[in-house]
Amino acid sequence: MTTYHFIRHGESTANQQGLFAGFTDAPLTEKGLTQAQGVAKGIAEGDMWIDAIIASPLSRALDTAKTIAAAIHFPVDKIIVMQDLRERSAGQLELATVTDVYDVSEEQMTIYGGETADSFRERVKQAFAEIKQQTAGMQHVLIVAHAGIYKMAVALETGVEPATKAYQIPPPPNATLLPLSI
Repeated sequence: MTTYHFIRHGESTANQQGLFAGFTDAPLTEKGLTQAQGVAKGIAEGDMWIDAIIASPLSRALDTAKTIAAAIHFPVDKIIVMQDLRERSAGQLELATVTDVYDVSEEQMTIYGGETADSFRERVKQAFAEIKQQTAGMQHVLIVAHAGIYKMAVALETGVEPATKAYQIPPPPNATLLPLSI
């Protein structure tokens, strides 16, 4: 049986400013890099062998994954990068405040060119189906991505409906190792 572990990337420049980055590439802050190093050290000192690391291509997540890989002697070039693990797109609202993004209706989100909650849920669902297929037979898989990915995973696991209610799930702290059911 495969056990999935989730880590939200370390603090990004957008997180630091209270902004919603979405598909925008907001790099790690110094604090975010320190957080990534801290969770990496915790994994390295534990007795858990990681069989696969799968990450969002956005630098805040990929750099967190690379930091962890280096600490546990996992080949960085073996990290699986998945486009579908990017944060929810907010279109023209990217880099607005988190509150402003979550206060927009689904209709307005579409007008701004962002993803609806339903389309985001479908993307996350497909990503997890692909992850399960690629990691069949492995014991421990680490997924490094974003708060929205984690919230939608929890919503899928627990049957939260409609998809917009996933945004009411508290975000995971940056750079914290959490169990994930997919």
